[in-house]
Amino acid sequence: MPEPEIKDEPLSKHSSLTALKVLSEYVKKQYGLSQEQLYRLLEQRIEELAIPLSVFELNPGFSILELVSKYLKENLNLTYHQIAQHLNRNDRTIWTTYNNAIKKQAAPLKAEHSLLQIPVSIFSSRKLSVLESLVFYLSAQGFSVKNIALTLNRDYHTIWITNKKVMKKQNEKR
Repeated sequence: MPEPEIKDEPLSKHSSLTALKVLSEYVKKQYGLSQEQLYRLLEQRIEELAIPLSVFELNPGFSILELVSKYLKENLNLTYHQIAQHLNRNDRTIWTTYNNAIKKQAAPLKAEHSLLQIPVSIFSSRKLSVLESLVFYLSAQGFSVKNIALTLNRDYHTIWITNKKVMKKQNEKR
């Protein structure tokens, strides 16, 4: 399919381009992203198993592993064994974590479409805790410690300490 030709007309005559520009500016401002970070997010592989960032934003009161397990089980219909394989965890750990999440809230998790999708693969390394993995990933995406704390509904100092632990572990690897 050939690409539509865009003539040298003012941008306002192309409503979809204007909408895209407005949306891109909104997302950059909302999440404190640079143009380059936004492009990197847009290029993220869609086919990878991922969780919308909104799951972590809209569901306070759960551990990160509870959110991941509950989302994968209920929204993506994965079995405990499949979840355990993706997360490099024991099936019984996933079962227990999911059941703890159900005790907290039987209703489905709130989730909205998010520009940023968290790849499930980041949680498979056992060298970092689940929270450390998520903090490390969000830091690599350009989020500040303050924005991570707000996004994950966690205390600033918890995220600050977690980030310091991640940095220490990363420096030890070298």
